Parts: sequence; structure tokens; C-alpha cells
Amino acid sequence: MPEAYDLIEQGKIQTLTDLNRFFAACLEVAYHQKIHNSFKQRPIDRYHKDEHPIRTMPPHELAEVFLLEESRKADKTGCISLLGTTYEVEVKLAGSQVQVRFDPHDLSLIQVWKDGVRFNDAKPLVLRDPKQKRKPPEPAVTEQRSPKTGLNYVELLAEEHNRQTRQKQAAELSLVMKGGKHP
Repeated sequence: MPEAYDLIEQGKIQTLTDLNRFFAACLEVAYHQKIHNSFKQRPIDRYHKDEHPIRTMPPHELAEVFLLEESRKADKTGCISLLGTTYEVEVKLAGSQVQVRFDPHDLSLIQVWKDGVRFNDAKPLVLRDPKQKRKPPEPAVTEQRSPKTGLNYVELLAEEHNRQTRQKQAAELSLVMKGGKHP
């Protein structure tokens, strides 16, 4: 949502936790409360009626499931080649056949395995010529956005979510104080 970019620029979203907090508010206050055109009911009601609920998996485990795995032989200097780049592995693996697990779209993490045991991750081999000068980084490309209105839908949803949560807690407390059962 464009509003999320505005909140990032304002410093109100600085972490994934912040983003998830605003996203949860959007789900609870807006998305789950509107009748969906296709199935003529609120998404939250449809979700709760499903006979096969979604099974969740911790994100780190899910990421591991989709890694590619290939075998490589580390040379006598403890280096392997992967997708045209040379990586260093632990020296004790020199001359050994190893398995590497990686995301082909993000080669910043290359796991190294041998006989079911994980070793230190492979590191890109960096060879530098001290006589060679580094070129300055290229300037970042900026994205064009629509003009700012001063209102932010996502932020308004988060405030409404907080208000609804406080109202629900107050109602529950009132019920308990009157001797009723806790929901």
C-alpha cells in the first residue's frame, strides 16, 4: 500500500515488526470486516468455516524448504565454484565433496553441509588488486509517488484497531466486574 511507504519515510515504520503491526491492523479493521464480492461473506468468517485450516510454519523453516541443493568439490585451497562465483569454505573441507544449499535469487547465504553436518557458511572469495581504484557507487533510482494528502489510511486503520481493542478489553473487564463469566 502506498501509505506504508509514507509511514516508512516518516520513520513510523522502521522494522518488520512495525510493518506487521500496521498490516495486522489493516486486516482486522478493513479487510476482514468487509463482505467479499466473490463468496458473499466476510473473509474472516469464511476462514473460520474452512474444513482444512492453514498450517503455519516458522519463517526460518519455510525458507529452508525452498533452498536449492547441489554438490561441489572443494579444491585444495578450500574453494568451490557456484553460479560463476568462487566461494571459500572451511579449510578442513579442502578436497572434500560438500553439499551447498542456497537461494539462487539471494546468494548472500550459501550453507555448506557434509555428511548431514552443517559447517560455516561459504564466503565469496575476494581478490583485490591494490593498484586498482574503486569506482563510486551509482546513485539510487527514486520512485515517483502521488502527492501527499496528509492522511494515511494504514495509520488510521492502526488507530481504529487500537480503539477497538481497548473497547473490547473494557467490555470484558466490565463483564468480569459485574460477576459475569470471562469470554
